[in-house]
Amino acid sequence: IPFIIAESPDITIQQLEEKNWQPSSIPDHLVPDLPVTHGLISLPLDVPLLMARQEPIIPPVHDRSLLKASGNPPTHEHPEFKLFKLPTEASQAMPPMPPMITKLFHINRDNLKKLCNVYSGEHNLVSANDALVAHLWRLVTRARGIPLDAEVICAFPCDGRKRLKPFFPPNYFGNCILNTVLKMLVSELINGSQPNLALQIRKAIDKVNDSKIRSSIDWIEQQPNKSEIKLNYLA
Repeated sequence: IPFIIAESPDITIQQLEEKNWQPSSIPDHLVPDLPVTHGLISLPLDVPLLMARQEPIIPPVHDRSLLKASGNPPTHEHPEFKLFKLPTEASQAMPPMPPMITKLFHINRDNLKKLCNVYSGEHNLVSANDALVAHLWRLVTRARGIPLDAEVICAFPCDGRKRLKPFFPPNYFGNCILNTVLKMLVSELINGSQPNLALQIRKAIDKVNDSKIRSSIDWIEQQPNKSEIKLNYLA
């Protein structure tokens, strides 16, 4: 297991924890469903490791045709994307964003295990990530005081490398990440079954397959102004 130590004498932990970040359009919380060993990150870190072990270095693959559009219409709906036109000079300026509040939470191994037991129910189909996402989604939605009849969205970044057929080459240089979303009424989210919520999250992630990924590429390709494409939960 390689251990990477990075030193930055000009930045302190206190600076990172200060709550004076500039407001920006970011999600309320992020719990990714993808490994750290990913494309742009893993290859530069793997090369020194292979050199130290005196193992052959596999050159990176830059074949962008692996994610080329097919030229056909999309075969799936893509609620994870939204076309968002920026305001023109003649239109009304966008309202300023409200101040953002940040908080760091630490969930130890024991608490994560308890959380998994609560959200797993009678089945073991959900992962620890599913349980954590479900729990955070419920708590954040409840804290925001959203009306019970409103619809909310939870988005998941998924690693598409092993979901494509054939699989991506392990030395592909770049990312293959697709966002998928789950929509739900606030009343169902807060008052519904906890195991069912985690299971719905797992099903939404499992729907990201080769067909879905290829369809999303075709959907993006067909948009005349790609600068208007935004992730649905950021628009």
